[in-house]
Amino acid sequence: MESTNKCKVFNKSGKLICDLLLILIAEKPSYGYELSNRLCEMGITIPEGIGQKGRVYRALSELEKRAEIIFDWDTTSSPQEKFIKLQRKGMKELKILL
Repeated sequence: MESTNKCKVFNKSGKLICDLLLILIAEKPSYGYELSNRLCEMGITIPEGIGQKGRVYRALSELEKRAEIIFDWDTTSSPQEKFIKLQRKGMKELKILL
């Protein structure tokens, strides 16, 4: 069974970015900025427009709307930061991918 979800932000190529974000979050709950940097380290560049980080945050927002991830607050840091964790639906999506 193949997933047909796409992040609207990235049009045709959106599936890959969303899948990569899910994989990175599964490896380690992260912050949006950190995820963007990890994509860059992997050599993943996002088409021009609003920029790498802006598009990553839009994709994360789309994943949140689909209930595949959840934003939570890290209250141990100062200032507090939002970090991202996988939801059950995101884990199911990963199982389909892998």
